[in-house]
Amino acid sequence: MDQPLISVLMLAFVGLAQVTPMILLTLPAGHLADNFSRKKIITLMTLVMATSSLGLTLISYTQAPVFLMYVCLFINGATRTFQTAASASFLPSLVDRKDLSRAVNWSATTFQTASIIGPAAAGGIILWAGHRAFRDWILFRCDGSLRPVVGGEQHGRPGPCQSA
Repeated sequence: MDQPLISVLMLAFVGLAQVTPMILLTLPAGHLADNFSRKKIITLMTLVMATSSLGLTLISYTQAPVFLMYVCLFINGATRTFQTAASASFLPSLVDRKDLSRAVNWSATTFQTASIIGPAAAGGIILWAGHRAFRDWILFRCDGSLRPVVGGEQHGRPGPCQSA
């Protein structure tokens, strides 16, 4: 097959892997949100989504089979479905009725702002750190220091943009 066609199909499968769980699990997610603790659902789904994102990171880093990426994307889509059902009905229980419209506006505004600024900031970090972005910014060089964040030296070792 032609390489551009394969790339387009792979991208289509990414979307399919994320939307399929939403289509299949919307009603069960609503039922679960109505009958169980919304706070626990949101917390659990956040943990599962973080684990799935970590899985995507490791799959990318180790260049594992693409199928595993689709599995993580499916899990991510499923958890987003359950989390959305629980969180949509969670906000009214947090604020008074008279403040609900303002809370909904703030929630939507913060989500949209984070959706724009987050990827832009990540792109800026990758642009600044280059090919070392994963090693320096995500793993913090495995020593837990904030040296890559401040970009300086610590204990005589070079920072992320300094040569060794």
